[in-house]
Amino acid sequence: MTVFCALTIIVPLFTSDYFPFSPMPMFSDSPRSLILFAAYLPDGTRADPARFGLQINYVANVHPKLSAHPPASLNGCTGVMGNTCYGDNLAPVDRLVSEDTLRRHVEPYLQKQSDIPWIRIEEKILAVDPASGGQRVAITDRGEWKIANPYYRG
Repeated sequence: MTVFCALTIIVPLFTSDYFPFSPMPMFSDSPRSLILFAAYLPDGTRADPARFGLQINYVANVHPKLSAHPPASLNGCTGVMGNTCYGDNLAPVDRLVSEDTLRRHVEPYLQKQSDIPWIRIEEKILAVDPASGGQRVAITDRGEWKIANPYYRG
């Protein structure tokens, strides 16, 4: 009985992934930049970026044994970063996403929301500021787009 209890405690320590105490250290990939999106409705209200697939699906531990699977995002991945990615809408992390790429990504979400005539999307690149000698993080670039909803029924 004692051996069974000991194995019940010890075996999961070596066979499971207990975030943040996982085998792969957090931020092991040393990201140098990150894309941040904000979405605004026509009345100026800020919308949840996930409503349009603009959330960030960044997971530092790229090989967890157990994980949640977030919805598709413009960073190109569902689930864990690098696990299930699609190529056409893969966003760069060091420069602004093109308006065409953004439009192609957002349109399927707009199709399900035909009461919205358009959305305004702000994009910011958050990166290590070269002027600080690598000591600060700053917004290094920004863009803004107004995406019309081709499925609008108003």
